[in-house]
Amino acid sequence: MLFKKRNNCTFIVFDHEKHASSLYISRNGNFYSLVLIDSTPSESTFHLLETLSNYFGKENVWVYCNRLTLQVDYYSCSIFAFFSAIFFARDGIAYLDYLASKEIVKDDGIFFISLNALPKQLIELYQKPSGQQKITFFSDVPHSNPKALVEKYKIFCQLGNVLKKVALWYLYVSKCHGNL
Repeated sequence: MLFKKRNNCTFIVFDHEKHASSLYISRNGNFYSLVLIDSTPSESTFHLLETLSNYFGKENVWVYCNRLTLQVDYYSCSIFAFFSAIFFARDGIAYLDYLASKEIVKDDGIFFISLNALPKQLIELYQKPSGQQKITFFSDVPHSNPKALVEKYKIFCQLGNVLKKVALWYLYVSKCHGNL
């Protein structure tokens, strides 16, 4: 069973190795709370939540997820997942208490988290659809210098790969030590 020794687990979920999101699961007796933060929620996001909800038993689980798309680019989902995972590891239980105190719309078994109910760290990363992005990794490179942009993009891709490897390594080590 997933929760032999722990009451709370944080995961970084990879969807076909092209997209990352974070999942926080908390157990209180036989009742589970799941929070999935996905920077670009899609059908596969909701399919995963439905599968988990069925696994734990719909009458024994509250499922929370954001419906709002948080990123407009094609490369920062791992950053959202990583920051979410760090937040959940530190403040997951307090965040669940906060969500329980909010009036949150429930639709088809899922409580949808609005932008203002997301953790502050994620709101700061939120990329507005108008193109005004909060993540400014490329903003210091003049667009008139395509070579510098390509170099910066390569560094950013390497950062994403490193974050993915760190997350996988953490999950592997946790599993080996019997924490999961």
